[in-house]
Amino acid sequence: MIKLGTTFTKTYVVMTPEGNHLQDFEAYRIERVNKNIDTGLSECEYQRQSGRTTKMIIGAIEHLINNPSDNVAIFVYKKNMQKIIRTKLEHYLSQYCWAPNIFTVSKRVFFTVDEKDLKDIDIHLTLIDNCISDIERKDWIKRLEK
Repeated sequence: MIKLGTTFTKTYVVMTPEGNHLQDFEAYRIERVNKNIDTGLSECEYQRQSGRTTKMIIGAIEHLINNPSDNVAIFVYKKNMQKIIRTKLEHYLSQYCWAPNIFTVSKRVFFTVDEKDLKDIDIHLTLIDNCISDIERKDWIKRLEK
């Protein structure tokens, strides 16, 4: 489990892109799922906007800072998700790193929709954006309904 804002050498106060303190992931997820249930937002089994991608991003950052020679692969469903995740990654990196280090850390994150893109890269941590599992689950449910 990720200890929010913590690397081997320092603990950080982490802010969201909206300027709020980043909450504990599990507490935020529970709060958001309950809100989704109350409002009837059943998409992704009520997990929509529950912090799953942010948790993945923070995990990648903390891994890269704690392991300076490692590379991280993030599988995305579509190429446009790469831009969204990269923007969030850079936002959170700016809070963890000195400005010159942001580029050196972010260049060790590789986005892909196909593992063939990573064939010549030594990957130490592989992460899968929740959108992939959400799409697979949605397709699985559709097949069951037939």
